[in-house]
Amino acid sequence: MNTRHFSLDFMNIVHYDACMPKVIPQLDEQIIKKAEVLFIRDGFDGVSMRKLAAEVNIAVGTLYNYYPNKTVLFYSIMEKSWKRTFEDIKTLVETASKEGRPHRREAIELIYDGIKARGAFTNKTFELESSVKHAHKLKTHDPGWQRKLIILLAETLSPLGAGFAGADRERIIKMMIASIRYFIQTSDSDSRDADIDFLLNIVEECN
Repeated sequence: MNTRHFSLDFMNIVHYDACMPKVIPQLDEQIIKKAEVLFIRDGFDGVSMRKLAAEVNIAVGTLYNYYPNKTVLFYSIMEKSWKRTFEDIKTLVETASKEGRPHRREAIELIYDGIKARGAFTNKTFELESSVKHAHKLKTHDPGWQRKLIILLAETLSPLGAGFAGADRERIIKMMIASIRYFIQTSDSDSRDADIDFLLNIVEECN
C-alpha cells in the first residue's frame, strides 16, 4: 500500500472549519484540555456539551461553534494526541540522521509514553460498544484509521533501520503497540525501562 496517500489526519474527522465562525486557538486549547479531564473522570456518556461549556466558562453555543458534538470532540483529542507523537518522532528521525545514530530506543519511548497517556483516556471513556453507538455522529470517520496509523508509523520510523525498516516492519509495529498496551495494563509502574528494553531487543534483532 502506498503510504504517500496518507497524512496525519488518519482519523478523517470533519471540523467544519469552512462553515463555522472564526475560532480562538487559545480557547480551543482550553476546551481540549478540560474535555480530556472530564472524559477521564466521568466517562464519555457522563459528559455533556452543556457540562463542558460550564467548566470552560463559555456559552454552550460558543462550544458548538468549535465542535458540532462531543463525539467529534473526543476523536479530535485522540487525533491531536497522535499528531504530537508523530511530530516528536519526526524530530527524532531528523536528529538521528544528523548525529548518525539510530535513536531507536528513544523512538520506542515516545510511542510507549504516548500510548500510556492515551491509554487511561481511551480505555476508561470509549469502549468499542460505545464507539459504535456514537460513530454515526461523525460526518466522516474512516473505520480503517488504526490500519492507517500502523502504516504511517512504519513509514515514519523506517529511516531508523533494523526492524523498523525490514520487510515485516508493519507486523513489528503492530506487535509493539499491542505489547505496550498490555505492559501498561498489567505491569508495575516501575517496569517502563524494562518494557522498552525488551521491545528494543526485538526491533534490533529483526533486520
